[in-house]
Amino acid sequence: MSKATALPFLAAHDSINVSKWHRLDAAGIPTHLPSTFTDWDYQTTLDLMTEVEVDLPAFLEETGFPTGVSFEVLTVVTCADTFHRSIQSRNVLAHGATEIRFEMRGDFLARAFELEILVVLKDHTEAGSGFSAREAGSVLFRDSSRHTLEPGGDLFPIEPVSFKSRFPGVNAERVPWHLHLAAFDLDLPMRDQVVLQVNTDTPDFLDVIASGLGPEVKMIRAQIAELVLARAVFDDAKREDLGREFEAGSLGDFVSGLMEFCFPGEDAEEIKRTHEVAPHQYQLKVRSALL
Repeated sequence: MSKATALPFLAAHDSINVSKWHRLDAAGIPTHLPSTFTDWDYQTTLDLMTEVEVDLPAFLEETGFPTGVSFEVLTVVTCADTFHRSIQSRNVLAHGATEIRFEMRGDFLARAFELEILVVLKDHTEAGSGFSAREAGSVLFRDSSRHTLEPGGDLFPIEPVSFKSRFPGVNAERVPWHLHLAAFDLDLPMRDQVVLQVNTDTPDFLDVIASGLGPEVKMIRAQIAELVLARAVFDDAKREDLGREFEAGSLGDFVSGLMEFCFPGEDAEEIKRTHEVAPHQYQLKVRSALL
């Protein structure tokens, strides 16, 4: 569904139509992409397709641009629960219908994800009316589709445990959760190394975690992201290793995606420097991206 946003420049409304999203099976046969998946498996790969229909003369009239200005159609996938945001396709905005198709790995998704079609100004321009956008990347049209995954499949394995019994003598019975980081090997599966231990001595908190909803759960995910990211970028050997490709589902793959989500365009050295020089800015960037 297209969303109207209060923008300081002219935007497109009636000149672009995005069809319903479809999922293609192994034979390439499309079926409607449901708003809720009732049998979700994170090992699933989604083959997704939609169509963008553009009336280019009407688009230029709505946005105040002359012919000759370039625009792009971007497909963006966001899943806040897995700290994932990526551009899956780029197409030149053209008159008529354009098919959008791409595959999305299921291990990037949990609980819910959003599909967006964005039409953006490709380059800075002074052309157009006094109320036309000027800066490259200005979003002139946005269509959004949100989909829920059930069972949601938590990003990290959750282990209910009595802290009073597991950690005797340290008065931990009122601590609601603890993040257990095992070997922290970037090449091994992330789900085998990062475990969220939830204290069974705090039953009210157990209910909050089980729901997977609310600001408290979002804040916990953000704190987990901070801990995992800091562990990676402050280890000299691992920080140097983060520039390479990792296997899908590995801890390195997860950390690399988290870096791009929270600090787009920055490498591990830059992130470490931000934390050392301006720790509040580091935390603000992480939480602004995740909350």
